[in-house]
Amino acid sequence: MRASRMAAQKKAKVGLCELPFDPISSELTGGLGGTCVIRGCVPKKLLMYGSAFSSEFSDAEGFGWELPGKPQFSWDRLLRAKTEEIVRLNGIYSRLLDNSGVDTHIGSGKLLDKNTVQVTSPEVRSRSKFLYDTLTNIRAMFKYLRRARFSSRLVVLL
Repeated sequence: MRASRMAAQKKAKVGLCELPFDPISSELTGGLGGTCVIRGCVPKKLLMYGSAFSSEFSDAEGFGWELPGKPQFSWDRLLRAKTEEIVRLNGIYSRLLDNSGVDTHIGSGKLLDKNTVQVTSPEVRSRSKFLYDTLTNIRAMFKYLRRARFSSRLVVLL
């Protein structure tokens, strides 16, 4: 995502393919932010932080805190809060891409040749073809940015 935003800020025409958003990733769904935001780092940290409060509450009385009653835990509320945060972050990434001028194509991307990307949309099973100067990794993108004329199109596939 950062690479596509940086390229767009340098006036490259950027397209990005991403599976449709769902807070629970699968082979058919994903979302902006990728594995870390949707099913990795961020959800893990939220669940770990949520699990740490139990021991904090039990230790608090020894440090002068008076609690109005025994704290109650709700697994459903924790999962709902985790999902809300993932949805919020996905929205932030979407706005960052839009504000940078990145064309986001919802669907799976497939390289047909070195300049043609086919995007298959899961909702309507439609296929669209876009012509780009195709780059599939960050190192190639930076080399491209150094010598590009930016009248062409660039794609960064996730």
